[in-house]
Amino acid sequence: MEYTFVNANKIHRTRENFLVMSASMMCADSGKLAETVKELEQAGIDWFHFDIMDGRFVPNIVMSHQHVKDLRNLTEKPFEAHLMVENPEWIIEKAAESGADIITIHYEACKDLAAALKKIKSLGRHTGVAINPETPVAALKNSLDDIDMITIMCVKPGFAGNKFVEHVYPKIKEARDMTGGRPIRIGVDGNIGRHNIEKISSSGADVFVLGTTGLFRKDIPFEKSISQMKDLAFSGIRQD
Repeated sequence: MEYTFVNANKIHRTRENFLVMSASMMCADSGKLAETVKELEQAGIDWFHFDIMDGRFVPNIVMSHQHVKDLRNLTEKPFEAHLMVENPEWIIEKAAESGADIITIHYEACKDLAAALKKIKSLGRHTGVAINPETPVAALKNSLDDIDMITIMCVKPGFAGNKFVEHVYPKIKEARDMTGGRPIRIGVDGNIGRHNIEKISSSGADVFVLGTTGLFRKDIPFEKSISQMKDLAFSGIRQD
């Protein structure tokens, strides 16, 4: 499946071409996942995001690699498996076999980050590394050549609807600046919505994981939510 992990800094004036709205499937109705995937694709979503949890790294269990496998044949849009698990090496291969295009692991969960990233690459998948709100961006400085996407967690991970952590704004900018011209995407995950996506975008993010705050709302159709969020993100770029 072809899609581009481009560095927005290289083509600043056309950065909006590379913004990604990604649906956090843990926030969808668990009894209607297949139907929801089709509805989101028609509404213009760019990616699908699956939070795979072990109940240990985070105190919750919501999705598994089986959800990725079950839904993979419904769309050609990229699937991201976000592994919120301790020592993720044991599940990386399962995530790849299930159809994940991007496999994101947590810096805090890895005993050997370099080995985990190498394993993802060996399976022909894009690498993502997520860092929790309290983890400094500089922790990834020595791993940049092996990372396709850095995800800044904007909430304490594990549950939908957790409070947005305001100090992540400078971390997003720091991550963007730290890439140093490498083709690394900067993602954000956690309580992303109309109240903050413009500022987040202007800080340098280009992949936005949308959950209960920004997408899965009973009062607004998917198509309208996605359109509104993209418009606000574009506005943020113009302030950058």
